[in-house]
Order: sequence, then structure tokens, then C-alpha cells
Amino acid sequence: MWALLKPLVGLDPKEVNLFEQPIIKKRLEPLLGEHYQTAVTLLNTANEIKQQGPLFYVASTYTPLPQLAEKAGFVWNAETNQMAVLMSKGGVTQIFAEVVEQKAKAVLPVWPDELVGYAKMASDPEKLLQQQLEQQKQQLLEQPQQQLQQAIATQKQQLIEQPQQRLKEAIDAQKQQLIEQPKQQLKETIDAQKQQLKEAVDDQKQQLNDQPKQQSKPVLGNSLHTDLHR
Repeated sequence: MWALLKPLVGLDPKEVNLFEQPIIKKRLEPLLGEHYQTAVTLLNTANEIKQQGPLFYVASTYTPLPQLAEKAGFVWNAETNQMAVLMSKGGVTQIFAEVVEQKAKAVLPVWPDELVGYAKMASDPEKLLQQQLEQQKQQLLEQPQQQLQQAIATQKQQLIEQPQQRLKEAIDAQKQQLIEQPKQQLKETIDAQKQQLKEAVDDQKQQLNDQPKQQSKPVLGNSLHTDLHR
């Protein structure tokens, strides 16, 4: 994160696609959930990526989505490796912070001076962070169960679909045979008839060719007998 953010300080976050960088996006998406797109839309209105001590941050300059949020801020703390986002609307701020534990206690996010006022409008941030910690723990417990249920459901579906698919393929094959067999038989019958007709025609032609020869033999014989008699 330091290697990515340090050279970008002073640059426009939208122009450098800050929130499309995989190292940031893969952490922000699960952190913000359904609020991800709203937060990124506001944060991309910032003029520059800023730094205050160990804090690298982005603060929106206006809101294109006033019905959803009026202000958004993003901060990454280089000392704790904690990423946090705040969104404010109507004097109420909602904070999303990665859970970082020190001495079995959740660490509260640190905000730069520009965003401190908005962070103070959050209701009981420590309680909110503790709730997020509990939610993450619960997700870690539920994920294996969900994955197991999905695997079982997939296997059940395969056991149901495979016989259906095989039956369909067998029926399709039989249908194809029922369609192709008569065609093949008809073709063979026609070919046989054509061959018979060709042979009959050839026989007739041969007979026609042989008739003049047979007729010419007696004539030649009579002429020879006459000549000899003379």
C-alpha cells in the first residue's frame, strides 16, 4: 500500500484510477458492501490524494448523489494498516473501518484534520467498530457452513439433472434414428430401382445393337451361295 500510495500523493484519484487498483478494491468492496459504489462515486470527485503523517486520504469535494450521501472520506493508516471510509448525510456520519486488534481490543480509525469533524458526527464509533468485529467473526463462522450447503446443493442438483440429461439424449437419439432410418431405406430403394432401370436400358441397347448384325448374316450367306453356283 505504501509503495502504491506514496508516489500518487498530489494526483487526482480519478485520473490514476485509485479505487480500481486491485490492492485497494479487494479490501474496499467487502468493507463497504452495498455502499461501495456510492462511496467511490463521491471519492472520485476529490482533486488530489493527500497525506498527513502516516495517513493517506481522499476527501470528496462535492456530491453527485445528494440523496445518498453528502460527504465521503477514505483513509489508510500506514502505522496500523487499517483502511476506513466515512459517509455523511444530514449531519449523521456512517463509518466503515477494517477491524484491527491490539491487545484484544479493536483499534479505532484515525482521521486527518480535514475529516475529523465528520467523524465526530458518527454515533458511538467504538460501539460501531465492535459490532463490525462481531459481524466479521460471525461471517468467518458461517462461511464454511454456507460453502458446505452450496456443495451439497450442487451435488443434489447434479444427481437430479444427470439422469434427465441422459434420458433426453437417449430420446433424441431414438428420434433421430426414427427420422433417418426411413430416409436411408427410401434412398436405398431408389438407388436399387435406378440400378435396375439402368441395367434394363443397357440390355435394350445391347439388343438393338445386336439385331443389325444378326440380320446381315443370311444376306451375306445367300450372296456367297449365288456366286458359287454361278
